[in-house]
Amino acid sequence: MVLRTERGEVLVRSDAALAAAGDLTWPWRWAASLRWIPRPIRDAVYRLIARYRHRIFRPPASCFMPQPEDAHRFLG
Repeated sequence: MVLRTERGEVLVRSDAALAAAGDLTWPWRWAASLRWIPRPIRDAVYRLIARYRHRIFRPPASCFMPQPEDAHRFLG
């Protein structure tokens, strides 16, 4: 996961996931408070979840297609 913030920072892996979680509603917002865990440990857990995500979470039946007014938010 790669996330570019409004300030132009580029965050990757667990840093990006926690920053994105901070902008969500409960129950995901609490995850943003996990930044105190050392990055190597967070990234190891991130990689483990990424490897088994289709077993943990059900994959979507179809791909997300942004609406024309939101297309500028995605790399094309």
